[in-house]
This record gives sequence, C-alpha cells and structure tokens, in this order.
Amino acid sequence: MPIIQTGSRIQYVYFIFALILSCSSYLTSAFSANTGLSKQQVISILNDVPVYAVTQSNKEGMILLDEEGTKNQIAYFFFNPETANAVFGPLRQKEGVDAAAWDVTQFQLGLVWFELVKGDATKNIDYRFVPDYKELQAARKILDPKGVDPSLFSASYDKVPIFVDQSLRVTGRDGQKKFPMYFSLQDLLESCQQANKEYKPEVNVADFCTLVEQMQADDAENDFKNVALVPPTIMLVKGDDSIIEANFPADDGILETPTAEDNWD
Repeated sequence: MPIIQTGSRIQYVYFIFALILSCSSYLTSAFSANTGLSKQQVISILNDVPVYAVTQSNKEGMILLDEEGTKNQIAYFFFNPETANAVFGPLRQKEGVDAAAWDVTQFQLGLVWFELVKGDATKNIDYRFVPDYKELQAARKILDPKGVDPSLFSASYDKVPIFVDQSLRVTGRDGQKKFPMYFSLQDLLESCQQANKEYKPEVNVADFCTLVEQMQADDAENDFKNVALVPPTIMLVKGDDSIIEANFPADDGILETPTAEDNWD
C-alpha cells in the first residue's frame, strides 16, 4: 500500500460527482467487429469494475494529499474499500478527524479513467490506482519464472496486475461468451476450478494501464470486444481504523458459468 509521509497534509477537492455519474447515459453503442475499440466501448468494459475513494461524508469532495517531493496533489483510488480504510484510517486518527467526516465512496472505473485520469479538468492532481498488495506479490511470483522482470509490479500504485488464462471463458449477463480478465488471482483460480476441477490453469499477467491502451489500438494482436474485466471479490471487515462501514450498491454479478476453451474468440 502507498506510504503516506509524516509531512502529508490533507486537502479537499470539490467537484460535482454527478459529472461522473451522468456520463453513463451515453454508453449505448454496440461493440463492432473492429479490433480497436472506441472510447465508449472501453468505458463500458471498465465500468463493470468499481473503484473506491475516500471522500467527505457529504460526498462533495475527495480527500487529497500533499506529499513531500510531489508537485501535484494526490488522489487515491482503490479496488477494495478495505484497502482504502487501511491507508486512510490511521491518517484520519492521526489528524483527529471524526470518523463520521469521511466516507469510502464507490465510482465506476471507466468514468474515473477517462473523465479524471485522462481528462483535462484537474491537471494539478495526480490520480493513483492502488491494487491490493497480495495481488502485486502474486504478479511478481508469476512473472519471475517466465523470465519477465518482476519489477514491473514493484511500485505500490498505478501498476495494477490483471490475471488471465487464455482458455477460460465465462457467460456474461447478455448470454454471450466472454474472455475474463481478473483483478484477483484467487478469483481466477476459483473460476478455473469451477470450469473443470482437473484443469490446470496457465496464468499470465498484464498491466491494467497497458491493457486499456491495447484495447483502443487498431494494431492490437487481440480482439477485445468480448473481454470482461472481473472486479475482485471483497470481504468487508470493520476494524478500529475503519472510516465507514461499506454501503455500496448490490453487485448482481457480471459473469457466470466458466468453461475452458482453446480459442480467443
């Protein structure tokens, strides 16, 4: 997890959360047969993944940090609300902030990526994605025997591992077969076991940011139109350092019925 230096100062940024939430209304275009996906198609894929940020309880502002040695203020997005609590809970206590003053708020990854990370509205803010530390460890262990430099996932933020098995397929909500890409190695392994208890998965690792770029590239080696990003299964445990008990929209699941197949399409 990111190390928040002692000299960090808490800042607040105010913006209209409706700007992000309302953007989902234009995501209506169907996937085409082209290898390079449109922005709207990529947003639709990414939006199946929730991300979490620490905000003021009135949901009018994200909590930003000034860290020593950085020019811009920093906003953190997490893939698990418990990771957000683990990072910001001790800081909240240190700063004497009342527990009711901060929330862990859920956002859609696609809209965060394009409206904030890749947008121009807040150029003075660095947006950082923080994966679960155990997923970073798992990625390094997978890459090392393959002869790939495991330092790709040595940083505690922004390099987010995505775990895949080329033969695994799942059925989406629309009844179509999807190629799943997992933010959690354990979720991938459990899906493989569900598909075939005798199947031995061949797990590969990709970097999330690189993956998104490949989705939009016309010369990409793979056709991403049937890709499904699978968010990590989360276990919510309230501890002394928690900011808030999670109260997020119900997840109706995006995938079901894993199967093992040989082809990408």
